Amino acid sequence: VVDAAEGPMVQTKYVLSRALSMNLKPIVVLNKVDRMDGWARIESGETESQLLDLFDSLGANDQQMDYLTLYCSARDGWVTEDVDVASTVVNTTGGDTRDSHASIDMTVLLDHVLDAIPEPTVDVY
Repeated sequence: VVDAAEGPMVQTKYVLSRALSMNLKPIVVLNKVDRMDGWARIESGETESQLLDLFDSLGANDQQMDYLTLYCSARDGWVTEDVDVASTVVNTTGGDTRDSHASIDMTVLLDHVLDAIPEPTVDVY
C-alpha cells in the first residue's frame, strides 16, 4: 500500500524487499487517489516512476516488474485497476461512490489478493 500523495516510504521499501526476496509478484495499491495532491502525482507519473525505481533498486526480476497496480480510496471504500475509472471517480465525484460505480467496491482488492495468494499447504495427521 502506497500513499499516492507521498509515494513509497521506508515501510514500503521494507515490505517490498521481503516480498521480492521470497520471489513473490507484488500487488501495488495506490491509496488516497481521491486527494488532489495524490491524483496530481499519478497523472504526472511521479508516483509510478518512484515505484519503478524502487522495484529496480531492490533487484526485482522481469515478472515482478510487471506488477498489478490498483487505485484506491480506502476512506471512501473503492478500488479499481483501471486508471481511467479512477480518474472518472476522482474528477466527477471527488471520490464519493455512494451513488454509482458499484463495481469498484473493496471486493475488487479482495478478489485480486485471493487470486494472487496460493492456498496454504496443510498436513493432516
